[in-house]
Amino acid sequence: MTINHIFTEDNGVVISISGVVTGAEIIAQNAKMHAKADFKNNISFYLYDLSQVDQIDINADEVATIAEQDMEAAQKTPNQVVLLVASSDLIFGLGRMWQTLVEDSALKAGVFRTLDEANKWIGRNILKVQPEIRKQL
Repeated sequence: MTINHIFTEDNGVVISISGVVTGAEIIAQNAKMHAKADFKNNISFYLYDLSQVDQIDINADEVATIAEQDMEAAQKTPNQVVLLVASSDLIFGLGRMWQTLVEDSALKAGVFRTLDEANKWIGRNILKVQPEIRKQL
């Protein structure tokens, strides 16, 4: 699994993941990200680009663990926005499973097929979700 972080001008972070990915790797990476409280507080959104993943090995229990991690983090940093881009049917389906698990939490989540769709959503919604970002723009 290869991970690259790109920080955007609107205080977002795009996390591009490629290669062969396991549920254990995602859980470990998620735990690292959530441990950086000072980092999270300044981020307006996280966009996980999974469109370059060649293979994924994850089960329903691991998806549930990831959702639990994200919901716990969202309690500490309300209005957190997490978006997934998944072009493959399998990864898109796993993303929708995760989205269903987190939908009643303080987390704002979206799953998209393309980066363009996710970017349009960000353009329409990000300032509504986190109005304090307006002060920073």
